[in-house]
This record gives sequence, structure tokens and C-alpha cells, in this order.
Amino acid sequence: MQVSSPEYDSCTVRDPIETFTTGKDSITLPASGDYYYLCGKPGHCQIGQTVHIHVVASPPPTSQGSVINPSRTSVASPLTFVWFSIMGMFGFCFFLAF
Repeated sequence: MQVSSPEYDSCTVRDPIETFTTGKDSITLPASGDYYYLCGKPGHCQIGQTVHIHVVASPPPTSQGSVINPSRTSVASPLTFVWFSIMGMFGFCFFLAF
């Protein structure tokens, strides 16, 4: 479930922003900001099945031809990490539901 910050902090959900049920849901984070997710199965939030995602805006592009960090040749996308973190949490939650 996507929830508000207070619901996330207290593990008490009264009005989820969005609920996901298939275990294979795709989530798009449309803008910079904080996103809070937790497993809606009773007791799962209390044992840590939560994720808080802080999305920051991309820096503006540099002028053509300049290099920000020449020693850095390959970097994993932060969204890739977030995707696998979310999928791991939701997959584990789905697994425990059965």
C-alpha cells in the first residue's frame, strides 16, 4: 500500500493512497518527493516490511563537452535499486500472505 507519512510511521493505515494486490504491480514515481509504502497484511509493517523512497530531481545538464566526474564510468541507476527494493519487499509480503 502507498500511505501517508504518519500512517507509515505508526504502521496504522486508515486511508491508503493506493493499494496494490497482484504482487506484480508496477509503480511510477511521477515527481520529486517522498513516497511511503508498506505491506498491508496484519503484523507485516511491524516486522519491517516498509519502504520510504526519497526521489530527488536530476541535476540540470552540463554544458556540451564538459565532464562532471571523469573517473566514474558506470553507475547503477538509483531507480533500478529502488525498483528491486520495492519488488523484493512486495514479493516477500505476497509470499508471506500464502
